[in-house]
Amino acid sequence: MSGRTPRRSSNRAPFDLVLAADVLYERDSVAPLLSLLPRLTREVLLADPGRPAADMFLEPAGRQWSIETCARDVVRVHRLARYFDVREEPG
Repeated sequence: MSGRTPRRSSNRAPFDLVLAADVLYERDSVAPLLSLLPRLTREVLLADPGRPAADMFLEPAGRQWSIETCARDVVRVHRLARYFDVREEPG
């Protein structure tokens, strides 16, 4: 994820679904991803090989998203679904 990616991607949003794989390999990726995903979509499929940064992401993400996780071998796939759309967020 580069510094320019969020602006370019969010200009085309919203998307029906965002697919992401191994994007949380550094802890510095957690905050930008938490900020970016709600602007892009209501649903995310996120694959992760069990990196510590993924757990750091999932805890705060659970405040805005319902999260279902399934595991196969070392890979976990998380389905995130927004509780509500950012534009419809209660006041």
